[in-house]
Amino acid sequence: MPILNAQTRCVVRDVYPTIEHGRYGIKRVVGEYVDVWADVFADGHDVVRAALQFKHSSEKSWSEVQAEEIGGDRWHGRFQVQKQGFYSYRFIGWTDYALYWQEGLRKKADA
Repeated sequence: MPILNAQTRCVVRDVYPTIEHGRYGIKRVVGEYVDVWADVFADGHDVVRAALQFKHSSEKSWSEVQAEEIGGDRWHGRFQVQKQGFYSYRFIGWTDYALYWQEGLRKKADA
């Protein structure tokens, strides 16, 4: 369950695939892709953006790919398994104020 505070307006939940809520790892072989889905949403009408972060257990920093919105607050991202071992992955979400402002201007211009 996400912890909400004054700074966090974006909620990420229902990340798939998971086994027993992440207790056990999913299995892939080198060269295969890991497709990951999650529900990412925020309050209000702001524009939401999301990314999938992943890393191999031997790496210190996270790699990141932009997620694609597939509708109904559902997002999809994927990464390729590059080497044998354990990978961790997570979704992050944020509200894109600049894109929200840009869409607002476009709507006013069209009206």
